[in-house]
Amino acid sequence: MTLTDYASGLSRPGNLLPFARAGYPAGFVAGELSERMRRLVAGYAEIGGEVFVDSGAFSMDVADFAPVFEVYLELASGLSDEARGRLSVVAPDVVGDQAATIELLAKWAPVLQVLVDAGVRVLVPLQKGELSGPELFGAIDEALREMTWVPAFPCKKAATTAAEIVDFCDRTWAPDIHCLGLGGEKLQELAQAIHEVSPDTRVTGDSNKLRAMVGSRRPLHRDTTTRTTELLEGLEEVMGGADWDREGTEVNARRLLKDCLIQAKFTGAA
Repeated sequence: MTLTDYASGLSRPGNLLPFARAGYPAGFVAGELSERMRRLVAGYAEIGGEVFVDSGAFSMDVADFAPVFEVYLELASGLSDEARGRLSVVAPDVVGDQAATIELLAKWAPVLQVLVDAGVRVLVPLQKGELSGPELFGAIDEALREMTWVPAFPCKKAATTAAEIVDFCDRTWAPDIHCLGLGGEKLQELAQAIHEVSPDTRVTGDSNKLRAMVGSRRPLHRDTTTRTTELLEGLEEVMGGADWDREGTEVNARRLLKDCLIQAKFTGAA
């Protein structure tokens, strides 16, 4: 069974670094990538990192996908042939709207073809609606002019159930699928169920690992804040009344602890 679980939402260098050091598949949103981050993302793909870039349609209103494709094309054009095979991008879609999604796919088909021809893995969200599964596939194939594409199942908004995804793989023996917004144990459980009915299907998914580490209602910096405070209290006791750069030490300690916590989490040490 081939399973890839991307850590999504890594929009800043400080977020990417610990995951990259752990060799963890990394996910991003196109509109959140600065010029510097694009270079880092490309560099990570070149050294063997698996990279997933979302359009951002799920989390925001993307009326114009031109800037999204600028990011996709910039990344792809700067990568070697081998590295482009490690790049996955999400095709344009409208959450919960089959007709609008198909219209967007037809509009952007020439650009998607360029990406596919370059070796990029293009993920096409399968939105729920009036069309049945076979009808939707036929409409997408027509819109994309029968190019190679990977079915991507929304697992948050307008979600596809695990049972529906397993049934799809059982009926089609699809070689490759992606689960949008699903990761961790839930993705592993789903992949195992898929493996039982379609052993050769590659399964990938993405979820915000930073958020999952501390909970959706807690600040992402809480764990490092707590441990940094404990470290500084210990240093104050050791230093006594001597002069030392408490502010500078706190900044460096916070960075170091965040790095160590995330690496430990995703290399099995925590």
